Amino acid sequence: YDNTTQILSIQPSYQVNKISSYTLTLQNVKTADNQSLITSFTHDYKVPQAGLLYKTWACDEVYDPWNCSQNPTNYISNGVWLDDLSRNWGEGNVHTSGRADYVALRLEGYFTMPGNTGQNYTVHFENNDDDGSILKIGESTLIYDWSGIHGVDDPNSKKNATKNLFGGETYSFERLMNERDGGAAFNQKWKIDGIHSDYVFMNGQNDFFHYSN
Repeated sequence: YDNTTQILSIQPSYQVNKISSYTLTLQNVKTADNQSLITSFTHDYKVPQAGLLYKTWACDEVYDPWNCSQNPTNYISNGVWLDDLSRNWGEGNVHTSGRADYVALRLEGYFTMPGNTGQNYTVHFENNDDDGSILKIGESTLIYDWSGIHGVDDPNSKKNATKNLFGGETYSFERLMNERDGGAAFNQKWKIDGIHSDYVFMNGQNDFFHYSN
């Protein structure tokens, strides 16, 4: 309890892996000087889970990701992505969607920037999708190629962006791809100056976390 800010802060003493959230309620809490009484205090805590949340939806040749995704009848599948952000489905089913064509994929979650706390790092991102691709870090849209129609071997498929991020800080992450027809692939790499010597795939379990509700 901070007497200056009048804020009572509570944190769990250990990681609770079997639940996604819990509510802690304290009643009749007295301050150290016994001069005031907190009659009731409720703290809602969401437990971070490894991986990125993903959803797929039918696009039916509509290539605006927001209008298309806001129609809940279009959603096809969802789950948690735990391995490398790299797939080549060819002309097959795009990530449990049951569809090979006119389908979109969105991944959402958070990552804590590696490195020394507070240090400013230059981070290079590389998208390589068949077909459309979007990357958002925090409030910034770094890559927007949603109407792009190209295979991963096409030089136009690789899209790069750079952003400065601080070690130890947590950032939101949103990644979208769409598939029109033909082959389908999805690839997300990053290279952090001073940490990576070359681009490496971002990994769902090792690099990201999400909240279940």
